[in-house]
Amino acid sequence: MRIAVGGIEHETNTFAVECFGLTELDDFHHYRDDRLIRTAETRTATGGIIHEALERGHDVVPTYYAMATPSGTISASAYQTMKAELVDRLTNAVAKSNAQRIGRRSTASLVVAGSPPCSRSRMRL
Repeated sequence: MRIAVGGIEHETNTFAVECFGLTELDDFHHYRDDRLIRTAETRTATGGIIHEALERGHDVVPTYYAMATPSGTISASAYQTMKAELVDRLTNAVAKSNAQRIGRRSTASLVVAGSPPCSRSRMRL
């Protein structure tokens, strides 16, 4: 089975905005292609998805994964940029590589400026 993997991970501390400001695009680590596959060697949720898929003999199709350390609310422009790349790469993975499943990681504690918590706002392909 081919599994497309990607996501956006951030633990938002809304109280931290007053001290540190908004979390911007440059505050995230961005993983694509082989760099995303190498997260299978890490102790992260996305790394675990990739590790387990590879262990079970599945083909992993890397898309886009962004992760930042816990910090303040994510700026709307940073989130929209990351979301657009993730949705585009997931859509292409399904269309071009014939991926049959999507392993997506996003955290319920992710908060975007001016938006409801992401647990209430779903990404649509």
